[in-house]
Amino acid sequence: MGSYSVANPRLTLHRRDICCIFHILSCLLSSVSQQISKICRK
Repeated sequence: MGSYSVANPRLTLHRRDICCIFHILSCLLSSVSQQISKICRK
């Protein structure tokens, strides 16, 4: 009975996972922008 969820592991993306991914991407972008600003100030 539980073979359906195992057959499609990539299609079971919940809103929590999407929000977490966007949160990580935003954090990475902010850190990269800060580093670029520090380099440009020099």
